[in-house]
Amino acid sequence: MLKLRPTIEIPGVVYPNESELLGYINAGLIGDKSLIEAMIETHDQFPKNPALVGPEGVITHSELDDITNRIACSFWDLGLKPLDRVVFQIPN
Repeated sequence: MLKLRPTIEIPGVVYPNESELLGYINAGLIGDKSLIEAMIETHDQFPKNPALVGPEGVITHSELDDITNRIACSFWDLGLKPLDRVVFQIPN
């Protein structure tokens, strides 16, 4: 059974009410995995497939997994802990 509420709610985050959430689930828009679980599964299943493609080149799922792990370790080294917030500004 899919949990409808997070174990830890982050202050300032607006969560959908139960009926909205069930609507998303029933429409197939939300599954039973967290974003990170889905990404790890995809990286493991398709390590050589492109994950990001742009003018600078192609990054495979294996490379993206490595990059994000190194970023996470860097944040940890800087003193950030789980549930700390980070804002990314990325040009499109």
